[in-house]
Amino acid sequence: WVLAARSERLRGAVARRATRRRVLAACAVLVAAHAADRVTYGLCYAAGHEPVLSAAEAYPVYFRSRLLSFARMLGIEAPRTEDGAPSLRASGSDEDAALAYPLHPLRRADGAPQPDILWLVAESLRSDMLDAEVMPRTLEFARGGRRFLRHYSSGNGTRMALFGMFYGLYGANWFPFLHASRGPVLVDALLDAGYEFDVRTSARFSFPEFDRTIWRRVPASRMHEGDPGLAGWQNDRRHVDALTAALRAPAGPRPEFRFLFFESPHAPYRYPADAEIRPDAAKRVNYVTMDTSDPAEVAAVRNRYVNACHHLDMQLGRIYDALAESGRLGRTLVIVTGDHGEEFMERGRWGHHSGFCDQQTRTPLVIRGPGIAPGEEASITSHLDLPATVLARIGVTNPPRDYSLGFDVLGGRRDAPAVAAGWDDLCLIDDGAKIVLPFRGGDRRADAITRGDDEPMTAAESRAARNARTPAIVSILRDLTRFTR
Repeated sequence: WVLAARSERLRGAVARRATRRRVLAACAVLVAAHAADRVTYGLCYAAGHEPVLSAAEAYPVYFRSRLLSFARMLGIEAPRTEDGAPSLRASGSDEDAALAYPLHPLRRADGAPQPDILWLVAESLRSDMLDAEVMPRTLEFARGGRRFLRHYSSGNGTRMALFGMFYGLYGANWFPFLHASRGPVLVDALLDAGYEFDVRTSARFSFPEFDRTIWRRVPASRMHEGDPGLAGWQNDRRHVDALTAALRAPAGPRPEFRFLFFESPHAPYRYPADAEIRPDAAKRVNYVTMDTSDPAEVAAVRNRYVNACHHLDMQLGRIYDALAESGRLGRTLVIVTGDHGEEFMERGRWGHHSGFCDQQTRTPLVIRGPGIAPGEEASITSHLDLPATVLARIGVTNPPRDYSLGFDVLGGRRDAPAVAAGWDDLCLIDDGAKIVLPFRGGDRRADAITRGDDEPMTAAESRAARNARTPAIVSILRDLTRFTR
């Protein structure tokens, strides 16, 4: 209609074929149809109606609206199973979801150990925060276990990071697994082995949709969210209060799996006064007025992040004390890590979700537990390796390739590059290079190939790096569909 109004030729065509009123009516119908499509998909997403969600996958560049708050106002939520776990799919089976996961049923050795498992993950915790100034309690705790010095997240955002952490699969697989509402075999194996679950987050389980993926089979009564009226650090303290009380209580007859997701280091990096170790931190964060070209302003915000990470360490220290005082430390497998990192313009970007530099993708990893020799590991490891590492500790005898793309970090060395995922791309990471590989039609990035330390390459170096890694790239592309039909 706009073109018709501006072009004499089109205006004449419109005059011959239809009145202006009819043209406007046709436009109104198109707008209404588009709005109906948005609302339909959003409500189906909230209700977990699989046929619509699967059909949307067939359309390139389809915008997926999520109207969760609006749906809740209408009383629409995903159905739940008998044990209270949310079920994304309204009907069908795993076969309908086009997954082949795992490739073979898991096998556990007779009389396999069943250590308690305590899995502690912090939002936006980058690897260089684990030092004597910022996180002294965790650094001290790490000396009694294995510390991994070059550990990479499986994603530059929470969704892809935790998906890789619990499934051992590339982030590109998030979409089919979400639509199939398929939980990880790691959680399946622990539940089938009789573990008692207690899962906590200072955020929400529904955003990202971990209640429909990672924790799908966990009863709702065993899942505890943060209070949206409190700051992240306040929710962290509340959860740690409950967790330490449980650790100090007499142990039950079943092995325990406990998970806690901390929010303290999440932007805008709030913390209480007793956690401040950098007094020159910014008093507040305003992303509208912030001048990211001003080194002093960036440093002040980064100091605020440092203080928030120190508060995290204070809460972790309370957990370490409870483990030691209760006598549980010697029989508990403890994992401490971050979901992903956080950048403060070191490579020209802010926060996370925007690149694969070390600041956004490297996190600490500490594993401590029965039979684990203390020490440090300097080779590259990945969140993708954690499922195989944990399942080996409870006696699963399958090769990791039956259910993941990682390996047991306590039983060998990585023989393939690490892979991190963004929303639309993957990044191959090895000692010499990082190569970004779009998988959902993403744009070619200016920093698609860099050195392993994120320094830029010349055009000739980039070509040589890509050519040398062609077999690894082909292997990654093949593995994208390893567990799908």
